[in-house]
Amino acid sequence: MKTKNTEALISIVTATYNRSEILSFTIKSVLNQTYTNWELLIIGDCCTDDTESVVASFKDKRITFYNFEKNFGEQSKPNNYGVQHAKGSYIAFLNHDDIWFNDHLEGLMSTLKKNESDLVYSWHYPAPIDDEVELINCVSTDKTHRYNFVAPASTWLFKKRMFDEIGPWRSYKEVYGAPSQDWLARMYKNGKKITVLNKFTVVAIQSGKRKNSYVNQEQTENAIHYDQVTNNPFFREEILTKYFVYYSNQNNDSVLFFFKKGILNFLKKTILVFGIRPVVLKHFIRYRKKGAFINKLRKTRGLKEIR
Repeated sequence: MKTKNTEALISIVTATYNRSEILSFTIKSVLNQTYTNWELLIIGDCCTDDTESVVASFKDKRITFYNFEKNFGEQSKPNNYGVQHAKGSYIAFLNHDDIWFNDHLEGLMSTLKKNESDLVYSWHYPAPIDDEVELINCVSTDKTHRYNFVAPASTWLFKKRMFDEIGPWRSYKEVYGAPSQDWLARMYKNGKKITVLNKFTVVAIQSGKRKNSYVNQEQTENAIHYDQVTNNPFFREEILTKYFVYYSNQNNDSVLFFFKKGILNFLKKTILVFGIRPVVLKHFIRYRKKGAFINKLRKTRGLKEIR
């Protein structure tokens, strides 16, 4: 049941590029939010399909569409543009292929205010590929952020003034990994209070892990997961069950499991002493240059390399 909330306006920013067939599910998940005081700014990265008409078809004054004249190639510029034009004092990002549970904004806002945080994020469920799903790195049982934890932008809610204090997202040319995680790391390094909502509120359908996702224009997964989020009251519990099963399967050989985990944690902690996030070091070793990780994702999606 929706609750009318006029305490604070949340500006939701969605960067998109030629995926109109899935964007409608994402928009509908915003319309279903129990927290209703929001605006949705959809920033097209030079969309050439029918994205504009799909957005217009919702006929909701809270939704605004902008479209760049030139394609940038990744989310940093569209998301920065969206924040610059946001009217709200709070910002939430939503990737164009992700889906929110209906209590996503309400839960994040409540957690942010209760803990007097600068940013709060929730758990996310990565939609499985070929029935395989990895949940270990999607669940943080800590109540505060760990420097090496990856929290997709679709899970965030933060105070808009953080953009003034931390600065905008840096582009793919300036980072070894993802611009979103670089910005979150800068928040952490600047001593901002980051809190975790220990609850699944986002389904992430990761295009960067799905071969030719932009070429095939597939929408089946999005339709299925939107239906589950909307109509299955036990979906969240089912995800938790998958998490515990996955964790148990990883722990079949307990001695070997804990030995490997111990070695890995030691290495991570050693790297963190030097202020380096392990995932950034991994990308540096694998790709050797800034921007290469994003181009690897683009290649998987069936898009051309950007320079």
